[in-house]
Amino acid sequence: MSQITGRLFGEGFGLRVVSGMLHGGNLIISWATGERSAGQLDYGYDASVPYRTPLEYLQPGEPGFDPEEPVPLYERYHYRAFPTTYIDTEHFFRVRATNPAGRTLVSAIYSVYVPEKMLLQSRAGAVSVRVQAVSPGHHSAKAGVPAAVLDAASTQSHASESFSLSGAAAAKDVAEAAAAEGQTTTIGTAPILTIT
Repeated sequence: MSQITGRLFGEGFGLRVVSGMLHGGNLIISWATGERSAGQLDYGYDASVPYRTPLEYLQPGEPGFDPEEPVPLYERYHYRAFPTTYIDTEHFFRVRATNPAGRTLVSAIYSVYVPEKMLLQSRAGAVSVRVQAVSPGHHSAKAGVPAAVLDAASTQSHASESFSLSGAAAAKDVAEAAAAEGQTTTIGTAPILTIT
C-alpha cells in the first residue's frame, strides 16, 4: 500500500512529494515515484544544478543482481543527501527518476536555504526545511561555508560532543524502517534509501 496516498500501488509513474529535511547536519531530499524507478539528484549551489549523484546498483546477494551487467536499484521512495551541506547557503536541486522501461521524469528546480541555526538544530534530530520552486532568473542567496568548518569549530569548543557529516544516523534510521517493510536500501555518502 502506498504510504503517500493510502491506496494500493498502481498510481502511475510520476514525481510526487519532493521534500527536504536536515538531519545530522546533512540536507536530505526525498521524493516518491508511484512506480519503481532509479533515482538521482541534480544539485548545486546555483540554479544551473551542474552536479548529479551517481546511480545506485544492486549489490551481490540482492535479488536480481547480475555480475555480468550492473542492474539499477529501482524503488518507489527515494532519499538522497547533498554530498556537502553548507551553512548560510542556498542549495539548489531537482530530482529525476527513470523506470525500467527507460522513461525519465525530471522535476522543476527547487532551492533550500540552510541557516546556521537550523543546521545546529538538525544535530539533535530531523528538521523539516522549506523547499521552494525556483523561478527563471532566480539569483542565489549568499554563499556560506561547509558544515564541516562548523563541525571543526564545534568539536574544538565542545570536545565531549561529536557530530557526523556522513548522514549515517539518518540513513540507519531510514534503512531500519525500510527493512521492516522488506525494501532494499543502500547507505553511502549520497544514499538512495527507501522510506516508509
